[in-house]
Order: sequence, then structure tokens, then C-alpha cells
Amino acid sequence: MLENFLSFIFKPLCPLCQRHTHHIICEYCEKKLLSCKLSNPQISINQNYFLFVWAKYDNYIKRAIFIFKYDKAKQIGDFFGQILAKEWLKYNHLTNNKNITIVPIPLHNEKQKERGFNQSQLIANSFCQITGYQHLPNLLARVKNTDAMFGLNVMERQTNITQAFSVGKDYSKFNRQHSVVILDDIYTTGATVREAIKVLNILEINVIGVIAIASSLQSIDNEK
Repeated sequence: MLENFLSFIFKPLCPLCQRHTHHIICEYCEKKLLSCKLSNPQISINQNYFLFVWAKYDNYIKRAIFIFKYDKAKQIGDFFGQILAKEWLKYNHLTNNKNITIVPIPLHNEKQKERGFNQSQLIANSFCQITGYQHLPNLLARVKNTDAMFGLNVMERQTNITQAFSVGKDYSKFNRQHSVVILDDIYTTGATVREAIKVLNILEINVIGVIAIASSLQSIDNEK
């Protein structure tokens, strides 16, 4: 009896609802998040890269990402990486091609120091543990401390992100036989991704796709 009581008391709390749980998040919150999953995560955006998105950026997903990033609930990154990897493998997307390097969108040093972590890097780390892909978190470096994209129009977003990236310290580790897939937490207009791809293409690195937990693109409204 005492052991059961102590086990309950010392169980970690779900970062989303503060219920006791044996897992990263509680069963209730997991069901809420899974209900946001797109029925078809492979989104066509008429670009030179594929876009693989797990959910639409609204409702419970928006709240979970906010808590993950701003309440420093780093364990949610593990959960996101796991569900993203499982969905990726479920759709057999490039699963026969192991010559893939996952590159998360980097944060500027000042912003990462303030937050304590790069949310995209945490997701990518968990994603690569399951998929077996190479993970180079510092292939790109963010050299411009950009403003938050929230509330900016398309033109303002592009101006904000222009010349924000450069090659990072992991460049010497990159396998030239590999193609790159960029990973970010949220995909909105694609301005951030396009700027990152521009830098990698200058280095003659082939970027074939983008993976994101969620997107606010209107075109995915009918994908659920």
C-alpha cells in the first residue's frame, strides 16, 4: 500500500496538464494531441522540396508547442520526435534511403542561451534515434538574431530572415553522399526554410525535403 502511494506521489507530472504520469505526457494529453494528426502528412507545396507535416498548427498542438518552447518543457521534444518518426516510417517515406542527414533549424546563440535549448534540435535528436538517420545539429548556424515571426506579414518575414544563416561547425562532418532534410517545429510561409536551403545550396549540399510538427498553411485544412 505504501509503495503504491509513494509510486503515485513521485511519478512525474505531465507538462501539459500536471497530472501524474509514467510517460512523457499523460494518456489524456497524448490522445488530445494524436487527434490533431493529419490523415495525410505529405503536403504538396509546389516547391523544390517535399514537405512532411504531422499536424495543423492550431488547438492543442499550438498550446503544446508553446509550453514546450516557453515553459522549458524539454521532454515534449522527445514526444514530438517519436511521433514524427513513427508517422514517417508508417508512410515508408525514404525509409530505404539511409543516406539522409537531418538538419534542424538553428537558434541564434543569444536566443538559445535565453531559452536553454533549441526546440528543433531536441525533436531532431529523438527523430534520428528512431529512424537511424545522421543528425548534424550544427550544419547551419544562425548569425542574425531575428525577431519573432508571429504577427509579421510575408514581406516582413522575408526581410527578417534574410541572411540569417551561415555554415556551421558540423560542416566538416557532413557526408557528401548524403542529402539533407531540414527539420523545424512549425512551417508557416517557408521563408525560414528557403533561406536555410539557399546557404546549403551554395555549399552544393542537396536539400530534398522539410519535416515539421505542424503547419499553419491553409492548404492543409482539407488534409485532416
